[in-house]
Amino acid sequence: MRRRQILKGLGWLAGGAIACVPGNVYLPSISREQIERAMRAFGYLRQDQDSDAMFERAFGRFTRHLGRPYRVSPLGAPEDVAPVHCSSVESMIFEIKQWAERGWRVPVGRFKFASLAEKGQAASTSLRWSILREDAAVDWRAAMKDAEARGATLAEPYGDTYRPLGFSQKDGTSHRSFHMCGRAVDLNQALAMGVEPRYFVSAERDRGQTYFRLLCRTVKQDGAQGRYYQAGAAAWYMRWAGRHWPLAAGWYVDLTDLLASAHFERVAAQPDWEHHNNRAEWWHYQYSVDKQETFLDECELVGMSEAHLLATGYSIEEMDKRPG
Repeated sequence: MRRRQILKGLGWLAGGAIACVPGNVYLPSISREQIERAMRAFGYLRQDQDSDAMFERAFGRFTRHLGRPYRVSPLGAPEDVAPVHCSSVESMIFEIKQWAERGWRVPVGRFKFASLAEKGQAASTSLRWSILREDAAVDWRAAMKDAEARGATLAEPYGDTYRPLGFSQKDGTSHRSFHMCGRAVDLNQALAMGVEPRYFVSAERDRGQTYFRLLCRTVKQDGAQGRYYQAGAAAWYMRWAGRHWPLAAGWYVDLTDLLASAHFERVAAQPDWEHHNNRAEWWHYQYSVDKQETFLDECELVGMSEAHLLATGYSIEEMDKRPG
């Protein structure tokens, strides 16, 4: 249902008394003022937000969030449910009352951050301080093991994993990066350099944009690992020389495909990447599972509230844009 239809219906329901309703029928009534109090209680509307536009925004976010599984108990523990898609005024009222009864709030901190180092196992300092959202970390660790088993590598040190909120002045960075939500990894670019690189990046065009496929030369070149590529089967981009070069014959693992199977997607290069090293983005892979509609939605899930973003310098308009 459209939000205006729901609000209109809620106002009508609030205007009439409900009487003589059988005990097994749930037909509640609720006023616009009650909805506003609920949005404040649930954390969708701050005390200093009293305009109709802010109320509409809060109720819209709540309605959208009903379609997600994420719920958090009053004690802060995950209490997820099946996503809800309200098709009537009554079902919307029921959900509002259920949130009030269960003590649910905006699910700030539904996910924790986790190190990419395996618990109880020796790891480098750089890996221990490589941080992702906990579910993304589980899948990245699995991808690392998969790559190693195939004779490839996703070894640290990474250029970036979790990145604090803020407005970086570095060319090519975004104010709403998935790094800030713990959902992105910048691979070790040094593995694509030197006399004997492991990484070979091959440019591909898709829907008018440039993407890079990442091939990793396997440790064993006897056919026991990877897939055989004939000489010139792909053209790899030599970043230091600013040119493309035929791939040498040998055995390689397609890390782009491997990471896709672990739910990490590549991103398109930014415009004029050929003349700006930071815009190529071949090293950037981000967690593709259940991406949220807004940057604020993503930040809340890892513990950063709207008030936190405002204090860091983000505007309402900025945080309501898509992440990435």
